[in-house]
Amino acid sequence: MKEITTHPPIHPIPSPTKIIARRKAVAVNPLKQSQPLGAALAFLGIQGSMPLFHGSQGCTAFAKVLLVNHFQEAIPLATTAMSEVSTVLGGDDNVETGILTVIKNSQPELVGLFTTGLTETRGDDMQGIMRHFHEAHPEVDVPVILASTPDYKGSLEDGFARAVESLVQTMPEAGEVNPKQITLLASAAWGPGGCGGTEGNRRSLWPYPHRRPRPFHLSGRSPG
Repeated sequence: MKEITTHPPIHPIPSPTKIIARRKAVAVNPLKQSQPLGAALAFLGIQGSMPLFHGSQGCTAFAKVLLVNHFQEAIPLATTAMSEVSTVLGGDDNVETGILTVIKNSQPELVGLFTTGLTETRGDDMQGIMRHFHEAHPEVDVPVILASTPDYKGSLEDGFARAVESLVQTMPEAGEVNPKQITLLASAAWGPGGCGGTEGNRRSLWPYPHRRPRPFHLSGRSPG
């Protein structure tokens, strides 16, 4: 009787997968729920607005990659590009250069400037920096909206709300009241799809509805 010889398999059999159970009751990724990301979303909902992160390039790069992957659209974000030296000595020059560069290259109708954990931890006097900027550059007529959004506390919704609050406190000008107009301040939960779906309903209920922010362009279409 012929003896049968067995050979070892070409591909070894993998060992059973080991599942490591988390000991925490909840898993949270704070970078995906940070205040600066929420503020960027709010400013992106304003037509002609350019969000400007006051922090390192990494803070802006992470938010940009996250938004581009989510919306599948080109997302315009700018940064003051704080380095190790400017973090120690102060970011006044970075803010000034960043605003002037954004206005020159992008020609926005509005600049949304908001802080990050880096500059908030350092304690930059943003009100003083902006006051000095306007004194040094009186020719700049583009509105610069400042919002404090440290990413070591709060969430995306808090950053969105702070940006909208700064817009409401800074932008409105005194004038006649239009009794036929209503302004709706939506939350961060309203995306491009939700805005488009409710636009017609609001117009049927009220003749002149205004909704801010309106992130229509993030879905690749105009509000019409």
